[in-house]
Amino acid sequence: MFSQKQYYQRHKDKYQKHRRKMKLEVLGYYSGGIPQCAHCGIKDILVLCIDHINGGGTKQRNSMGNGGRGGVYFHRWLKRNGYPKGYQVLCANCNLRKEITTDLSST
Repeated sequence: MFSQKQYYQRHKDKYQKHRRKMKLEVLGYYSGGIPQCAHCGIKDILVLCIDHINGGGTKQRNSMGNGGRGGVYFHRWLKRNGYPKGYQVLCANCNLRKEITTDLSST
């Protein structure tokens, strides 16, 4: 019998392919086809992420009961819940810029 860590190591490629497929599907949905940043248009899948348009991402992830983790757990939640409104695709730079400018405007 294998531990969970050993099982993951033996099937690492399978898990990575699944996570990538799920990410592409969710990003594609929220981009309206080809995954790209809603602000700058970059299409580099490595830097694209889901953004909560009205904020509250940390609060939502913490309420999901998965230890506040995002990634595939959040992508799966979005898919299972019929791709709810209120989300957009941003690159890491635009997401950070949005966070900084929102924080500055609220002070």
